[in-house]
Amino acid sequence: MSNLSTGAGRPMGYAEWQEEAFPTPRAVQRITRDSFYKDCGSTTIWYAGPGMNRPLSLNEWQASGSPTPTVRNAPCGGSSPPPTQPGNPGNSVNCTDSTNWAAAQNWFNTYYPYYGDVALLDSDGDRIGAP
Repeated sequence: MSNLSTGAGRPMGYAEWQEEAFPTPRAVQRITRDSFYKDCGSTTIWYAGPGMNRPLSLNEWQASGSPTPTVRNAPCGGSSPPPTQPGNPGNSVNCTDSTNWAAAQNWFNTYYPYYGDVALLDSDGDRIGAP
């Protein structure tokens, strides 16, 4: 990227980099006009940015700030309506508030794709709520 604020850039070869006195590349977490998306009914989050479109690991998604992905290819499953994004519950529950682990995990799975671990149920980042 030659201009991070506008998202302008193009590939640069060694000779051009040399002509510019070998400027030090800068690592950034996000690029202007990048986006995150997932297909309806899928848990895989994709990154779309200049020159790249690929699935992300959980660590990569978290390193980018856990942005809420847009949902593509809706409606899911033919004629059924797309899932409705639930309201953000915030840090409103603990695992002990659920009757069992499965109920706590279901709560986590409902809100995580949209808001991340808002109730701090997943202390080790493995997408499994603490028992």
